[in-house]
Amino acid sequence: MEQQLFEAIKAGNVDEVTRLIAQDGSLLSARDANGASALLVACYNMKPDVVTAMLDLGAPVDIFEAAVLDRKSTRLNSSHSQ
Repeated sequence: MEQQLFEAIKAGNVDEVTRLIAQDGSLLSARDANGASALLVACYNMKPDVVTAMLDLGAPVDIFEAAVLDRKSTRLNSSHSQ
């Protein structure tokens, strides 16, 4: 199910991400093959709606996510409004 989650994140499919996490809440802490969290993957792929949904669902935010969210928040929000 982790592979499905990362595919949905990269596609920006908020509904699918939400559905998968609703089925298995531990997916909020999933890591990809490179060790990046699901939340970081959403940030790196510039999917602001997915980031917001994951945060709303309680995705854990460690120092790495916090740093990326702080640096990318302007870019995420500006790309979201386009």
